[in-house]
Amino acid sequence: MAEDYQEAEQSFSRFLSARGLRLTATRREVLRAAMELESHFGLPDLESRLARKNVHRATLFRTLPLLVEAGILRRVRERLDHWHYEHTVGHEHHDHLLCINCRRLVEFVSPAIEREQKKLCRQHGFLETSHSFIIRGICPDCRAQGVVAGVNRQSRSRREVRNA
Repeated sequence: MAEDYQEAEQSFSRFLSARGLRLTATRREVLRAAMELESHFGLPDLESRLARKNVHRATLFRTLPLLVEAGILRRVRERLDHWHYEHTVGHEHHDHLLCINCRRLVEFVSPAIEREQKKLCRQHGFLETSHSFIIRGICPDCRAQGVVAGVNRQSRSRREVRNA
């Protein structure tokens, strides 16, 4: 973690400097909090960590897009109304399987998928700058409990359960 943080801090500092910005103490706190979270995390995870360090919410909201643009964090859409983040420094590129019932997130690496994406970009003359690949479905545990296409066969629909 310490090496990854140092690499991320140096990279972020260079990124900010190239844009005429400084790596302030509060930006450093946002970076540190994000790098300390080992798995996928949402805005509330960062907010709760930073509240204890007196980092204002506005600073967090201004710094997150900079960390994404710098390539230190990746923003991944989990569903239409929800995003999560993950840090990229020290991690191999990966894609995701997402259970639409229990929200379980599985990371996977597929050289075949990566090759196909590169091939598609070449075919269309497209220069890829980034991508996010999520397969949504039902995980084995939920299927074993009778969940099919997001509805539990043994009980009510997901909407009914949420509203109960």
